[in-house]
Amino acid sequence: MLEMKNCRSLYWLLLIPMFSGIILSCSGKRYVIQEIQSSRILMDSTWDARVNPETRKLVDSYKHQLDYQMDRVVGESAQNMSSSTPQSLLTNLTSDVMKQYGAKYTGKPVDFAVCNVHGHRSALAKGPISVRNLYEVYSFDNLLVVLELDGNSVANLFRYYASNGGEGVSSDVQLTIKDKKIVSLTIGGQPVEPQRNYRIATLDYLADGNSGMKALTKAVSVFNTQVTLRDVMIDYIQKCTDAGKKVDSKLDDRIIIVK
Repeated sequence: MLEMKNCRSLYWLLLIPMFSGIILSCSGKRYVIQEIQSSRILMDSTWDARVNPETRKLVDSYKHQLDYQMDRVVGESAQNMSSSTPQSLLTNLTSDVMKQYGAKYTGKPVDFAVCNVHGHRSALAKGPISVRNLYEVYSFDNLLVVLELDGNSVANLFRYYASNGGEGVSSDVQLTIKDKKIVSLTIGGQPVEPQRNYRIATLDYLADGNSGMKALTKAVSVFNTQVTLRDVMIDYIQKCTDAGKKVDSKLDDRIIIVK
């Protein structure tokens, strides 16, 4: 390694271990990379041959606790549910629950809810539902928010839905699409009113305009519940179980694509 003098401070850049050969200097000199060497290291059971007993004991003590919590069954699914466009059993379930809990946390009615299809990272299988299953489906720590959006922006939101072939939306919305354009759109059985503000339950990730939902960034107000979608779904499923019900969903006319 080169010796560097006359530096008031020295900052080290941490790189991926497979790379080497970069030297930083505060002396004003310029250094050029002459060579980079790399190698692949297979991370397999070979590295478990010599286990530190104390470390293993510590990890196992937490693992047992975590497994107990993650494998806790909170409900039962009446059928297999997966996510897809233009609508699906899983996105329909998620959106309807989001609307319900958006109203619960704000104490005010919510007009509809929207979520993105790819926010669901796994399917929900028929049968017992564990906390682990819900971590697999709702892998991200996205927070439930309720925002207000004017009618023009709402129309723009569903123009994106039409061009994209659909995303998750609650049953209050009936959207018909043809040739990637809106044929008809109603919310609560009524046409969208341009001058009216609509209350929408969604995720903080989408409220920031991600997944193509840039129209949501035009919100006139945003209320963040500080509760993750995953925790909302766990609570909803537990309440279904307490009421002696299975978790279920259905396909309806909320999004129709006409050919």
